[in-house]
Amino acid sequence: MIGKVKDFFGIEGVRLELFVPADFKLSSGKIEGTLKLASLRAQTVTALSIELRERYTRGRKENKLIDTYVLGYLRESTEIKVAANEEVFLPFELCFAERRTAIDDFSKRSPLLKPFGKLAKFSAGASSKFTLVGSALVKGVKLSPEVKLELA
Repeated sequence: MIGKVKDFFGIEGVRLELFVPADFKLSSGKIEGTLKLASLRAQTVTALSIELRERYTRGRKENKLIDTYVLGYLRESTEIKVAANEEVFLPFELCFAERRTAIDDFSKRSPLLKPFGKLAKFSAGASSKFTLVGSALVKGVKLSPEVKLELA
């Protein structure tokens, strides 16, 4: 009985981990990394998903605006059996399109305009945070495992 409840909620089930090289650059337009699947119980993964999200913040205090964009995603329907106490490593390559703002376009016109673009971003309080999110659908489990990795 307890085993069925654990399977239903994903307790002792599949755990995910994302690995990305330390020398990774967002300007490359491509992320190459590894997704690790591990489980304490034998499970079957039916689908995998990896997304690159940008959280764009601008403004200050009560005028702050936050938008979230999906820059790229990778989804695959597959059947992977993860044995108990074993790890499965899956390499991935995620291509994405960089989202450019009007300030970025202004800064790219000339090297002389770059300091003015940085000043405009600073005065507007604009910043971006990038997150790599991995998730899996596991057969017989209602709560899907998910992992988030903040990128610099």
